[in-house]
Amino acid sequence: MQYLMQCLNPKKQCSTWTSRPNKVPVACPGCRSRKVKVVATIEGKKYHCERCSNDWDAYKGKKPKVCPRCHSPYWDTPRREKREDAKVTN
Repeated sequence: MQYLMQCLNPKKQCSTWTSRPNKVPVACPGCRSRKVKVVATIEGKKYHCERCSNDWDAYKGKKPKVCPRCHSPYWDTPRREKREDAKVTN
């Protein structure tokens, strides 16, 4: 979850900004004023790893390349089941 923040410093006219995922900022990044308020919350897209069953929120709205927990690039494809009819012959 991200937050849309607004600076309330009367001396400067800072714009609104979005926070890092799952963190509420305590100061404006432009003027470092602690007079900030949450304007809205932004629900990010949830992802699920088919390999390690990890759930996480999207970062910057991009589809992730790897799972942040197991680092598998195949996080969105389920594992294939082993074939029983395949036998090793020497």
